[in-house]
Amino acid sequence: MTSIPQATVTPYHRLFGRMVISPLLVGHATLYLLFFVQTSHPEFGSLLNKRVRDLDVQCGMFAISMVISLVFFAR
Repeated sequence: MTSIPQATVTPYHRLFGRMVISPLLVGHATLYLLFFVQTSHPEFGSLLNKRVRDLDVQCGMFAISMVISLVFFAR
């Protein structure tokens, strides 16, 4: 379609893909945490205090911390 060889386009495609996905993942994690901090719960105070005890939230927080440490130590 553009008459540019695929071998030339692929590195740029990967680069721009990484530039787009990183802010989306960080934004998702930030909005997720802000929502649960601001939402109240009758027993636990905030909904985050309740959700931190759930396995899916623990796995997500572990994954976020591993990605941040990977980025920090890779540079």
